[in-house]
Amino acid sequence: MDENKILLECYFAPAAGANDFLADIFNLIFDKLKILYPKFEFKNILPNEGICVIPPNNVFGSSGGLVSFQIRNPINNKVIFLSFCDRGIEFNECVDAWAPMLEKYEIVQYIGGLGVSLSNEEIYDKYKIKRFNFLPYLSTGNHRDLFKDCITDYDIDSKERKVCFFTSLYYPRTEICDILVKHPLFEIKTSKRDKSYYADLRDSEYFNAVSKFRMGLSLNGAGEVSIRDFEYFGLNIPCIRPLLLTKFSPEIIPDIHYIPFDFCSPTANQYYSQSSDEIADLIIDKVEKTIDDVEKLKAVSKQANEYYKKYLNVPYLVESFFKICDLDKLI
Repeated sequence: MDENKILLECYFAPAAGANDFLADIFNLIFDKLKILYPKFEFKNILPNEGICVIPPNNVFGSSGGLVSFQIRNPINNKVIFLSFCDRGIEFNECVDAWAPMLEKYEIVQYIGGLGVSLSNEEIYDKYKIKRFNFLPYLSTGNHRDLFKDCITDYDIDSKERKVCFFTSLYYPRTEICDILVKHPLFEIKTSKRDKSYYADLRDSEYFNAVSKFRMGLSLNGAGEVSIRDFEYFGLNIPCIRPLLLTKFSPEIIPDIHYIPFDFCSPTANQYYSQSSDEIADLIIDKVEKTIDDVEKLKAVSKQANEYYKKYLNVPYLVESFFKICDLDKLI
């Protein structure tokens, strides 16, 4: 190592858990850091090496650090934390998981995150951490190739008059889906908890299947959003889902990019304040009022698809990161 350079450790998995989309983002960021910041020496620390800045456990939904990129100064323990799936600093028992790490490390920039119920101002007031809204991610880098045979202009007459929801089951989805599946406007396909439908996402059969319906339903899971939501965006399928608390940049706006239900999770995860029966009734009511609103469905599908094409791509995400990232804050 050049003694005149400052060592910075970049904690990330180059393969990103076999997620091509994230792998491209993380490796491009790492390569670009070395070009743009010659005064620093950058070293990649793999998730199974050394100390993870944020605990490497699935409480955060972080898959052992596979969906975050962390830049740390090992001398002063200052950290820039880019996250796509950490589940938020306030997520239930994660408060206890973050606490010891916040005692040891100083997060100078917290970029992104999922299931963030606090505003950026509230996060700063409570934790003295500067958070920046960012973008969601996709499951694989070749979505556009998989979509080629599926994407068409939104033609309501060619769609089955139903809302689809293909999902893995766990509480409270189990109870909600048990109600919705009995209603004629819903096409619910589920799998057991240990066999997620995500296993089929690399197969165009999944995209072809959901493309046949007028709308796509999404319910909060371990975090507030799913890659399912943005697959709907890419497929020109209006997404109908609970109100979002997590703020993205550019903003994802209710009634513009998705059709909101009149409820949300106060903690930006799967746990709602209403009963499953009440939630199912709210969903059914919204669907019945919307499923034949041609202009509404066309407008939402168009705006969401434009968001997908403009922002949910590797070059835009990498560029957006470097507009926020300030390495001088690590010194």
